[in-house]
Amino acid sequence: MKNTVLGMAALGLVLTTMAAGGQVFGQEARGARERGARSVDAPRGGNLTGRIARLLEMTDAQRESTRTLVDDHLEAIQPLRERAAEARQSIRGQLESDADATAIGNTVLSAREVGAELRAANEGLREALRETLTPEQQERLDGIRNLLAPIDDDRRAGGRGRIARRAR
Repeated sequence: MKNTVLGMAALGLVLTTMAAGGQVFGQEARGARERGARSVDAPRGGNLTGRIARLLEMTDAQRESTRTLVDDHLEAIQPLRERAAEARQSIRGQLESDADATAIGNTVLSAREVGAELRAANEGLREALRETLTPEQQERLDGIRNLLAPIDDDRRAGGRGRIARRAR
């Protein structure tokens, strides 16, 4: 029983860490493109990246640079994303097989390391993207991030985000 409770707590920690680490300016764009949605240069609607590009009034060159940076980043972190998925599967398997708490803990620690690597890579992308913007655009982006921060914080804490709560 103690192992199961400990394992479930570990799984929750890992899933939260992985979810937070996987979010990056642009990953939404890749998923949207794979589903056939509009890309970064979508004139209306589209994905988060496209909306931000419009709000920032990015030039065509900036949009292309953003696309290249995001695509390169996603290709570079793919091995990390696969390792994170493997770690989650391993933890689930260990929990189902009633493995000892030490083995589960070691797997969780390994998963947290992968999450930290993902977060560092994502931060590097954010910095690279920011460098493509003019000072005025950077200021606007800061304003957008400040508006979205409470929503992101709530989601990271396991909530549905401020917007979702208002809709209920």
